[in-house]
Amino acid sequence: MVQEQMNKQELWWMLEAITGKSKAQLLANPQDLTPEQQKTLDTWINERVNLHKPLQYILGSVPFAGLTILVEPPILIPRPETEEIVLWTLSQLEPVRNEPLRILDLCTGTGCIALALAHALPQATVVGVDIDPQAVALAEKNKKHSALSNVTFYQSDLFSALKGMQFDLIISNPPYITHEEYATLEPDVKQWESINALVAHSGGLDFYQRIAQEAWNHLNHQSILRLRGIPSIICEFGTDPMGVEQAFLNANFSKVRLNRDMQGCKRFAAVWV
Repeated sequence: MVQEQMNKQELWWMLEAITGKSKAQLLANPQDLTPEQQKTLDTWINERVNLHKPLQYILGSVPFAGLTILVEPPILIPRPETEEIVLWTLSQLEPVRNEPLRILDLCTGTGCIALALAHALPQATVVGVDIDPQAVALAEKNKKHSALSNVTFYQSDLFSALKGMQFDLIISNPPYITHEEYATLEPDVKQWESINALVAHSGGLDFYQRIAQEAWNHLNHQSILRLRGIPSIICEFGTDPMGVEQAFLNANFSKVRLNRDMQGCKRFAAVWV
């Protein structure tokens, strides 16, 4: 059977989405699907198994840091590792959570990072930017879906549309996969998610080098974050942590700390002015 080729948990998630009932409810009170529900399930199974469409795109949303983030191909699907970075960032900002912070999210994609920070820090003003107009449109849709007013999205190649703007914190999950690494990715990724949101030149370091060189003029050097010893830049990275660290040290930032995710992998850099 086609269903046997799928992860059973994925099938349960499909059934929950189609019926509007939890797995426990479905097990306690088994019922046949309506013809319309069965047609939807068959379509979704075909998309998942034969077209390698990610389940998140099939269901249309993912939970992320207390929000429901809408997802559409080819905009990058938010990952659990990115949610970890948001939660770690919020832990760092806890002593200043009631301050009117200005936060910039570079390469915002769905807007998940910007929206999660805006949701958790209602006194903050958050800006999210992406070079892809389709990503900005989806981020705006997520802003409306999340009913948040303290976040703004712009189409921008990193800082290009932000002349004169300064921020207390810059956070980013930029493209960082090398062309060689991209060739080894599963069809679920390569056939559905934008290559431009995944792959970076210079051995995956292009965006870190650009952020490091350009961020200085967009940071508030009198920020309360600096006074409290809280990092000014936080970036997710891939397989070259030392290259990321060196990019910021070469740009005269004073300290870089490489932090591990819950799997024990070095996953994000905290940078101090």
